[in-house]
Amino acid sequence: MQKLAGSLFVLLFVMVSSVQAAMPTSDNWDDGKRHNWRRNTAWTEVSVADSGGHPGGYLLSASNPGGNPSRTIGAATEEDRYTGNYTAAKIGRLAFDLNLLSGSFQWICLRLRYHDSTYNGWYYSLPIEKMPLGRWLHYEVVFDPNWSDAQAKAAGWNQESSGASFRDTMSDVYTMEIRLLSPDVNSTKLGIDNFAIFSSGTNATSTPKGDLTDIQNKFTGWWYNKNEQGTGLALEIQGKRLFATWFIFDEEGETSWYTTGGNMTSDTTYQGDVFKWKGWPWGQAYQQPVREKVGTTTLNLDQGAEDTVTYTGISNNVTESKTLTSFMADFAPGDKDPRNLTGWWYDPNYEGMGFFIDARGGKMAMVWYNYRNDKSSRWWTSSGPFSSNATTYTGVLDGWKNGQCFACPYQQPELVEGEGGNITMEFIDSVHATVTVNGTTLNIERFNIPAF
Repeated sequence: MQKLAGSLFVLLFVMVSSVQAAMPTSDNWDDGKRHNWRRNTAWTEVSVADSGGHPGGYLLSASNPGGNPSRTIGAATEEDRYTGNYTAAKIGRLAFDLNLLSGSFQWICLRLRYHDSTYNGWYYSLPIEKMPLGRWLHYEVVFDPNWSDAQAKAAGWNQESSGASFRDTMSDVYTMEIRLLSPDVNSTKLGIDNFAIFSSGTNATSTPKGDLTDIQNKFTGWWYNKNEQGTGLALEIQGKRLFATWFIFDEEGETSWYTTGGNMTSDTTYQGDVFKWKGWPWGQAYQQPVREKVGTTTLNLDQGAEDTVTYTGISNNVTESKTLTSFMADFAPGDKDPRNLTGWWYDPNYEGMGFFIDARGGKMAMVWYNYRNDKSSRWWTSSGPFSSNATTYTGVLDGWKNGQCFACPYQQPELVEGEGGNITMEFIDSVHATVTVNGTTLNIERFNIPAF
């Protein structure tokens, strides 16, 4: 991958589907930055006050000046440092300081949601009698992530409708939130400071982010064989679900892609069927794509000095095994984009076609998968500069041909520069963007891996 480092990375079965160990799992906002904490409703505003905290800076939550029909304020984060598998990380204590700066409230709670935005979760109501106006108070919530629902409820936790069990929620935490309900919410302001999570038995040291959703954080991205450039695997993990796509070639040397996806069999392994797809030719009226099972696969995610993905695929009684390493670690070493853009994106009006994006180290690499005039699957790639504060990516879509087929001897594919034309991607936020390809615009969003 030299134009995507020299070539692409194929040889992955396409699947339609935390933390940097150096960062502690705590925030005090003394540096004036929000650190990916955000408003918890559309009618809330979250900012950082540079003084008046406990001590120093703090996170300030208030109503939007336009009104607040939800009557709630607070703050939430999907930051990998605070989400993921609490059970595996032995997370058992949450601590934070709160200050009711003005107004009043009916209740205030700590809330953890499960898996993704389609689920609710569990909340723990804080004792309101211990929260006087204008005074910083320290709160701690201690729990066992292995509790049954009955045990959690006995300890003061409450399950929301459409929420998973307590154990399942704690094994796949999606968001962390402080939520306040107020009868006069437009005059109510809440300060939050010194937020931290802890492993069982710790007293003063917060848990490194790497202990939470380390697997998801490390293995969502592009994977390839350094000695077989031009083929690869695009892989995303969301909680317990995985989706992957192999970018390979058919028997005639034309680009093709296969997918696999579903629940992982363990934190580091996945087994599932592999599918080949046919769909509508790009530019023609949309038709629902159809898939055909072509084999099975096993994926093993191995953490080490160099993280690797090893897959074994079986198709037409032929078994293929390869070990892949991170493409972006070679192409664009550095941190992932803080907006968490890496993963699958699609336009809901065009299901069966989409983009895989990997943004880190000041660069972006992407693949657009769609269909030819004969309805067979095809893909184009694009890569180039993309800084961590950029909102626009512009590049060209390169084509590829005469590469290896699945379970065939490796053959270096040929790069066809600019074959797919120009592409521009405008990011609205971390989950919405527009893509313009040769004058046609798509409204894309992050893909939530379903239960297959």
